Amino acid sequence: MHSPDFDQRAAEANRTGERALDDGAICQLFGISKQTLTRWRKKHAFPEPDFYVGPRAFTWESRPQDWARRQPSDSPLAKRRMPPLKQEALR
Repeated sequence: MHSPDFDQRAAEANRTGERALDDGAICQLFGISKQTLTRWRKKHAFPEPDFYVGPRAFTWESRPQDWARRQPSDSPLAKRRMPPLKQEALR
């Protein structure tokens, strides 16, 4: 059973066509390893997964981008900022 928040977000994603990215896709977009992704989640408030399918973790594609936009430009993480979303790059 999912939370009402999840159900609402999933319905919105279905309506808008937003995709969910697994951790491997997020690592590829940022050019980082899974170990670095785990560290970012612990130390830099990177979004936790929204849901799991079996052992795979998924995050709605807009959340990592929103996180990257909020990083200060003088942050060491600014070098790892994700470029503006290109739909064709994700497909």
